[in-house]
Amino acid sequence: MIAYHIKEKPVHTLIAVGGVMSNSLLRNRLETYCKRNRMTLHVAQPQYSVDNATGNAFGAAYLQESRGSS
Repeated sequence: MIAYHIKEKPVHTLIAVGGVMSNSLLRNRLETYCKRNRMTLHVAQPQYSVDNATGNAFGAAYLQESRGSS
């Protein structure tokens, strides 16, 4: 999904949060992928990534802020 998105709309930064980001294997693979594609990766520490609601909350807050809503 990330590779498809980058091909369609190139980005330089990836922010990954939520339950699966506490998985060290996935984190390492994303780090490798981002380095290979010259992207900056931002992830929360594993202890703050154990609940998928974190990712949903971040996404909702980002969307609201980007729309200029208060």
